[in-house]
Amino acid sequence: MRTKILQHPALSRAVHQLFSAHFNAALPILFGGDRLLCCDEGSAVLDDAGKIVALATIAPNGEEESGTPTIVGVYVVPESRGQGLGLAVFRNTLVRCQEQGFERVRVDVISTGMAKIIDSLTDTEHAVLEIHEAGRMLDMF
Repeated sequence: MRTKILQHPALSRAVHQLFSAHFNAALPILFGGDRLLCCDEGSAVLDDAGKIVALATIAPNGEEESGTPTIVGVYVVPESRGQGLGLAVFRNTLVRCQEQGFERVRVDVISTGMAKIIDSLTDTEHAVLEIHEAGRMLDMF
């Protein structure tokens, strides 16, 4: 497994690849429409064959131009869950946000999986996050 930063054109292709290969109702919630359009890059975990197994997106100006840099969506394909890939892609994305100079980064917690990722972070990682509890609506998918 390896991680890779994806700029917008490649990020858009990656999302379409996930929609084609692993479609479930969570994907359009995380990466559909404006949620992808506000993102300029993201981080992916690729398996040994080069297929994306985890993806996280970055909106430098936040969703709906809120002004707060945001990690908009984090997704791990179902057959790769439980291996720490969500945490790995989130951490890689958070590092990328810090490389861009973002002092604070917003993340919305909308699933139990995301809550577990947040709980696994170090105090240093927590210090840069603006965590918003948004219910667990993705747990039903």
